[in-house]
Amino acid sequence: MDMHLRGREGHEAGSVATLGAVLIPLLILVVAVVANQVSAYSDKLRLQRAIDLAALQLVEAGHGDAGDALGIVILQGVVPQDVDLAVVWGHYREDSAVPAAVRFAPGGAPRNAVRIDARLDIRERVLGNVLANDNRFELTATAAVRRTANVQIGSRLLRLEGGLSAALLNALVGYDGRITAVDYEQMLAADVDVFTMLDALRFETDASVLTYDDLLDVPFRLGSVIDAADGASNARRSLVDLPEAGGALSERVRLSGLVALGEAGQIRLDDLTARPELTASLGEFVLASAALANGDNQLALGADAGLGALGLADLQLAMGELPQLGFWDFSELGVPGISTDQVRLDLSFLQSGGLPSAAEAQVSLASAEVSEVTVQCSAGRQVERVGVSVVTSPAGASVRALGLGPVELDLSSGEPFTVSFSPAEISDRTLKTGRSGLGVNVNRTALLLRPLVRAVDRALEATGLHLAEADVRVLRATCSRPYLVD
Repeated sequence: MDMHLRGREGHEAGSVATLGAVLIPLLILVVAVVANQVSAYSDKLRLQRAIDLAALQLVEAGHGDAGDALGIVILQGVVPQDVDLAVVWGHYREDSAVPAAVRFAPGGAPRNAVRIDARLDIRERVLGNVLANDNRFELTATAAVRRTANVQIGSRLLRLEGGLSAALLNALVGYDGRITAVDYEQMLAADVDVFTMLDALRFETDASVLTYDDLLDVPFRLGSVIDAADGASNARRSLVDLPEAGGALSERVRLSGLVALGEAGQIRLDDLTARPELTASLGEFVLASAALANGDNQLALGADAGLGALGLADLQLAMGELPQLGFWDFSELGVPGISTDQVRLDLSFLQSGGLPSAAEAQVSLASAEVSEVTVQCSAGRQVERVGVSVVTSPAGASVRALGLGPVELDLSSGEPFTVSFSPAEISDRTLKTGRSGLGVNVNRTALLLRPLVRAVDRALEATGLHLAEADVRVLRATCSRPYLVD
């Protein structure tokens, strides 16, 4: 009996030893694999943080190559022999209509972003000889600098020599009333914080107004708008002395006809942290608001050509649109469009019961549209120059009919002109004028030879006749801290 037990114990000990000989190496291998994975992902995280920092520092400096980036990475404790870096400079433009993967354009101008591509060899720190591999992590970091600009644009159909006179300015603004100001020159020099002004007006609205775009579409008393603008200015004292309420000051004005906030207009009124900076001249804002109180245009007519009762035709005519103010933010807020025309005619036929009209026609005169805004910043985040590209057209028409494709006529060359503003010109609110030139195009195809049309255009300019011009002014521009976009 004793001998049998001893034999059984010896057999069990041998089985345990055999099992241990098999399991222990497997356990060591599993521990090694887990330890190496933890170590590898720790290396990856450390490198990602390092190249994020490098991208931010390079874009803030405005220059740098792979050597500069590697120096920053090494300072973060990353072993240099395991890392391969590439630095690519370019232009980053946030646009919700463009996939995020292609918003960074390598080599694009103006340079406002840098991308760092990094590859990291995976090092097996435990059982390296057994588990060695040639796998790599591929990482990227993209940083950009935020640039903003406030731009104002107005258009005209015709200028005869001499530039923009005071009388024409008054005609563009459309204001023929009187507002008593302590000092009009000081009013022009004072800036209005548009969002602060809107916050002051929000207390006159109801709970259904949730966003700044909603607020812009509310009809406010002209007197309330001017008081809010005066209170939101950076002047040390009130610059506008309004007469007693009544008359023109009781007229209603919708600021949506004067200010374009782009995607910033969707910010909720109670979100005080997300508001960008947007300023306008107090004097210009007061005058434009006064004109706007009589409508978006100096003249607006609606008619049914005698056929409205039958639902056969509808006509809308607007003339003398006010100069438009737009806000650009080259980061998450996108770039809103801003355009204006001095005459617009909309005509529709056979429209009834909410159904599409059988035919529609639109005619516009003296059109201008901002196609691009660029802000150049120095290494010290100072604005160096702002460029504004505008396309103007003396006349355009579009006709659409059911069952037929649209026919579009445009008398513009379609070539944008660009005006550039220095910091001093921005501070002085310098007004610059330009035009695209003439052309004859049907559905964007030249109908007449461009050299012939250019020759006629130059001959007209030589006689002092300038068709389809735009006045452009940059009210403010900023260059702020860099930020990561990828």
